Amino acid sequence: MIDINLIPDAIIIVDQNGRIVEFNQQAEIMFGYTQSELLGRLVEDLIPEEYRGSHMNYRSKYIQEPTMRSMGVTGLNLRGLCKDGRIFPVEIMLSPLGEGTNKFYAVIRDATDRQKTEQGASLRFQRLIILYATILHLWQGSLLIYSETAGYTTSTNSILRLAGGQNVIAGLLMILAVLCAVRWFQKG
Repeated sequence: MIDINLIPDAIIIVDQNGRIVEFNQQAEIMFGYTQSELLGRLVEDLIPEEYRGSHMNYRSKYIQEPTMRSMGVTGLNLRGLCKDGRIFPVEIMLSPLGEGTNKFYAVIRDATDRQKTEQGASLRFQRLIILYATILHLWQGSLLIYSETAGYTTSTNSILRLAGGQNVIAGLLMILAVLCAVRWFQKG
């Protein structure tokens, strides 16, 4: 059998009653418990209070038909609870330890950094949309784009109509592209 302390993720092994029978050093670090504090406790002790009752029901159903599965990776908002009371997001992979054993293991990964990255990307996208909407609001219908070198005059409304009208982002990108082209022609 493999030494679970060599695995970089936290691993917790529980029996059919949900009692922790083994865990690795990464789990100790992640949750802040020592071996003597955690062995024999219910796995629900590592879950925030408000989720414990439902988790016991899910665990009972899982034990009836155990399969390998991922949780918390695609939209399910799972949380872990540290000894010091800190709650943090987790991703979990569950699997039976083997056929005929009544033990199950969970590979647990702290998802804090992944979620921060995703939230940062979402926030940047929202700010970009606000910027484009502000540009559209300020320029729509009132800004004339004129370039003697390019030889045309148009308004942002006609650019938006060319972009299909419904797709504001495409229209805004066209406006920005035209503005850049006008500046390029003026410099050239």
